[in-house]
Amino acid sequence: MSTNAALQLRETWHLDSGPGTPVRVLRYRVEGMPYGEEAEIAELPVRGEWSILRTKQGVVGAWSEKAYDSPDAALSALHAELTAVS
Repeated sequence: MSTNAALQLRETWHLDSGPGTPVRVLRYRVEGMPYGEEAEIAELPVRGEWSILRTKQGVVGAWSEKAYDSPDAALSALHAELTAVS
């Protein structure tokens, strides 16, 4: 789990290939979003990079066009976007 100010990543989906193999996290839920908003950060297998999916007032958006190298980089970008708006 990572933290960026009030935002936190919580694992929601992972791939476990068996004994002796590290668990690979593929999707996180972002906790600490403003009221009425949700976000997920996931590794998209086709792209091999991390993207953000936001939901506002129940309306699901599209995966971010910008790709990130890690979940933490995506979380930082989301945090920057949220603080720029407020």
